[in-house]
Amino acid sequence: MWIAARPQIPDTHHEEALETHIMSYQHNEAHKKDAWIVTGLAIALAAVFVTGFAITLLRTAWACDDAFISFRTVDNFVNGYGLRWNVNERVQAFTNPLWVFVMTGAYFFTREMFFTPIVISMAVTLAAIGIMLAGVARSQTLGLLGLTVLLFSRGFMDYSTSGLENPLTHLLLAVFMVVFFQTQRNHVVLFLMSLIAALAALNRLDTILFYVPALAYGWLGMRSWKATAVMALGFLPLIAWEVFSVIYYGFPFPNTAYAKLGNGITQDELVARGLRYFQHTLIKDPITLPAIALGMALPPLLRRDGRYLALSFGIALYLIYIVRIGGDFMAGRFFAAPLFLAVLAFVRMPLRGHPVLWAPAFALAALVSLSQPNAPITTGKDFGKSTAGFKDAYGVSDERRWYYQAAGLQMWTPERPLPHNKYANQGRQYHASGQPVTAVHGSIGFRAFLAGPKAHIIDYYALSDPLLARLPAQYDPQWRYGHFRRYIPDKYPESSASGVNTLTDKNLAAYYDQLLLITRGPIWSRDRWAAIWRMNLGRFDHLIDRDRYRFPAMRRVRAEQIAQPMPAGLPWDAEGVTRIPTRGLHIDLDGTWTAPRLELSLEGHNRYEVLFMRGTDIVAKTLLGPETVGQAALTLYAVTTPDAARHGGYSALRIMPLRGDNRRSLGHLRVLGQ
Repeated sequence: MWIAARPQIPDTHHEEALETHIMSYQHNEAHKKDAWIVTGLAIALAAVFVTGFAITLLRTAWACDDAFISFRTVDNFVNGYGLRWNVNERVQAFTNPLWVFVMTGAYFFTREMFFTPIVISMAVTLAAIGIMLAGVARSQTLGLLGLTVLLFSRGFMDYSTSGLENPLTHLLLAVFMVVFFQTQRNHVVLFLMSLIAALAALNRLDTILFYVPALAYGWLGMRSWKATAVMALGFLPLIAWEVFSVIYYGFPFPNTAYAKLGNGITQDELVARGLRYFQHTLIKDPITLPAIALGMALPPLLRRDGRYLALSFGIALYLIYIVRIGGDFMAGRFFAAPLFLAVLAFVRMPLRGHPVLWAPAFALAALVSLSQPNAPITTGKDFGKSTAGFKDAYGVSDERRWYYQAAGLQMWTPERPLPHNKYANQGRQYHASGQPVTAVHGSIGFRAFLAGPKAHIIDYYALSDPLLARLPAQYDPQWRYGHFRRYIPDKYPESSASGVNTLTDKNLAAYYDQLLLITRGPIWSRDRWAAIWRMNLGRFDHLIDRDRYRFPAMRRVRAEQIAQPMPAGLPWDAEGVTRIPTRGLHIDLDGTWTAPRLELSLEGHNRYEVLFMRGTDIVAKTLLGPETVGQAALTLYAVTTPDAARHGGYSALRIMPLRGDNRRSLGHLRVLGQ
């Protein structure tokens, strides 16, 4: 049957829809094209920032003398001598076991220790930066702002290639941030958090303070025996190292810890010096401390998220720790890790406002940093040629500036192997002699590493020496953190090199016998383990005459010998005066005095610190002498006895030279009034 064809009526609605679809497609394609352009520009911008950071990292690359203290152990380990400083004794002269193992793996293949740590440090630092930008930052703008802050921070840049463990500390902090901010909270995440914290503590023990509040936050979210067991499992690497340390070395902590804890400095003095360390950084590196403060304050305030608060508490704990230990002698080093964690917290926040509005923040960070002398981005080959004023009055120093000409990457030439300074060259001379060498030095990094395993190097700062680390540091009114010098007991260098105890101090010799058993005896012997137990409990401490080694070789007089008044103006070397040696003068008062005022006649060219003693304890101090250069003649000083000495009395005075020359003398001492 035929059916007539129906006429085709144009579907205007369909055509409109099709036209709309086409227009929409064209718009989307244009939008995608614009998005690709924006993305391309963003990638290009990020590449420019990262490239600038890498170039600055390369230009500032250097090697620190202290890093080579660890590297000597690496060299001995790779060459079959064990994890030792001097090959004849088991002593942990490093504080960074994880970094030592990383460097051991690299050094095993390269057998070179200048370029190797620089390359490893740069790779680890760039990995930490990459995680910050790609895995932590919530927006590119914040990520690049954080990178700008780090780029202009002297503390961060100086210790990102120094050979110290800072780069690995930063990498572990970045990885921890990625895990800590996982949306799912479960036992796997808690285990990973604990494992990273354990590795960080294995890299440097005091950095555990950053992680404690965050770990507590994670544990409190679960609060179960299983959560506790998971955390303990994560800490197995650190626990294993501590067990090994006690078995192999005989002590749970590195030798450097004992050397620095035995400084004899009061907590008040340490806190005052720690605050000076903050002050130095604020003046010389003006972007670092404000950036830490912002990174601690803004994220918890703006996000009201307990995780940000935990991170801020971790940073605060570490800053308090810096103050309590007296800061450090390396300017900015201890602030690198808290700065990086503060930046990580800051870039993790969502961006507020249009990215363009953040441009002034970039400009401000750059301007503030460039206003400082020796900004990292301006480092050239002339950096460090002048080291005048590299160290302040409290011993805080610009270490990169001090060592750059001797161990800066830009200084390398095939004809001039680095490091190259008097310390390094002396080490090369020891090695070239081919003979066993026994020497006592400070600044032991370059020198001891290049001297090789045949050299037996004794560090008078005790960082690598087991006996000296347990002696009290010599009293020094002008002490510098990390440089607590020990008095070398009679016959000690020979005893240490040979292992045969010939010390003339019989009590100290008995103490050293136990230490020799621990550090050189058979590891599993019963006598050694008995000595380890008793030594760690302090059972042998009474054998050390602490006052003798704290104030060694002092000249001693009795008060009655210097009671005859001498007029002011007499020559400093007049007949009857008492010379004051470099190590000080002890005046025995033949009883306990409570006199409120004293008169001393001292040579007026020098400045002195007078210690009021009760037995062997310092109960008060006072300063005498001119602020500037005075006359080299006897000068009368009326001294008001400090209340702390007058109440309870004092049995001796000790006069310690501070500065001046060797023309030091005391005329007399007498009580003023009744």
